[in-house]
Amino acid sequence: MKRFLFLVFVFINFAGKCFPITNDQIIENCKNIKLFYQKVDHFNYDSNQQDYFQQRYIIFDKYFKGKGSPIMFCTGYEADIVDLCHENFFAWQLSEKHGALVVFAEHRYFGESLPFGNNSHKYPFHKYLNVDQTLKDYANVIKSIKSKTPNAENSPVIAFGGSYGGMLAAWIRIKYPHLVEGSLASSAPVSQTNCYDYARIVTDIMRNSSKNCPNVINKLWKIIDNISKSEDGLKKLTNYFKLCNQINSGEIANFKQILVNAIFFLVQSNYNFETNIVTPLPALPVKAFCDRIINSLKDDDLENEENVLNAISNGYQVFFNYTGQTKCLPLEKMLMQNRDALSMEILGCNGKFFTFCTNGKTDIFEEKHFVFEDFFNSCKNKFNLSPVENLFRTYYPFIHDDHRSFSNIIFSNGLWDPYWTSGIYEYVNDEIKIILIENAAHHADLLEPNKNDPESLKKARIDEEKIILKWIEDYNKINPIN
Repeated sequence: MKRFLFLVFVFINFAGKCFPITNDQIIENCKNIKLFYQKVDHFNYDSNQQDYFQQRYIIFDKYFKGKGSPIMFCTGYEADIVDLCHENFFAWQLSEKHGALVVFAEHRYFGESLPFGNNSHKYPFHKYLNVDQTLKDYANVIKSIKSKTPNAENSPVIAFGGSYGGMLAAWIRIKYPHLVEGSLASSAPVSQTNCYDYARIVTDIMRNSSKNCPNVINKLWKIIDNISKSEDGLKKLTNYFKLCNQINSGEIANFKQILVNAIFFLVQSNYNFETNIVTPLPALPVKAFCDRIINSLKDDDLENEENVLNAISNGYQVFFNYTGQTKCLPLEKMLMQNRDALSMEILGCNGKFFTFCTNGKTDIFEEKHFVFEDFFNSCKNKFNLSPVENLFRTYYPFIHDDHRSFSNIIFSNGLWDPYWTSGIYEYVNDEIKIILIENAAHHADLLEPNKNDPESLKKARIDEEKIILKWIEDYNKINPIN
């Protein structure tokens, strides 16, 4: 998925005064892209059989105060490095405030860090897209920056990440604790034990916004199936959803998945202010979506299929056309899988670590269970990859108790985020910090402070800063500044 692009105000000390960094300055900061030569396969120890690629990273040293000052390292996720640089403004804020070096590392096979160029997604070149190789990439970047940046050799490194990037932030602390002093893992679903939870929480959040909204949406999937059986029905679907070209019966399954994904993104983006993340959205988009559906219904008649279809398609305009500038939806383009989405699918085949399931009972979606055999066949047929069931759970800590021997990780979760029960949300030990944020959506603590932020979110950022500063202080006590 495309990641969250935001502007935040951070402050520069200048002549004893503080001035907010402008959007243009943030954009300029993110242009300092460097290249780092990485092995394609870090775990092949035959020096005669090595391939290398250029990994992109961004480094900004204007805040760095030298010895004892930290390095804020942002773990790349499933998108372009510039998106990451624009998004993680909490790291920018702390870096300016506390004199840190800022680093953003692009995830292999995403953005422009393609080990085999246009062949990167083909067999057998895609087998090196996995978490282990990625974490080793990041470890190498950290070691290089510490050794080559003046006065950074003994700097404590703090990792930042949200969502999948948050998982990587947690795991790099776990795998390379000698390189990373602590990590902020925001909305990181490292502990999924029930694949139905995500859709259930999506449904609960929608119901809390509008009691009747889930009941209406639950009707949609069968209505689409019924109406798409005829040519006239396909024309109606095209008109209701304002598609640029008429939909055909072979596109229905994927079209329904687009509608499901739109609801997922709406809920993940349920912030208290307007955003432009996946797409421009209003403040509290779930409420806006549901209100538009309910207000478009005629006499609350849920048995009239066209009444329901008209109401729901009006609601979807909140997601697809909030600005009113989209004349029609280009379904063909929406169905095309972009390069980063393809990489994410391959990453899942190489190490399945998160699964979406729906049952149609605790959620508003069609019944779709996860069957490993089907998943295996899909990976095999599409990519010639053969995933091993539950292999990932062997190599990485999974349930809460698996994390008891670890330290210096903040697991933060917004309770408006459908991922939150798939993260670490209960006490593990005194050194693993759990922060649960009322009325906060997906990795909201990393985003731009806004006047409409709930007090719980404001407090979470303050608490996170205090914890991180304590890690830095403790590190510098053990590693005295010369």
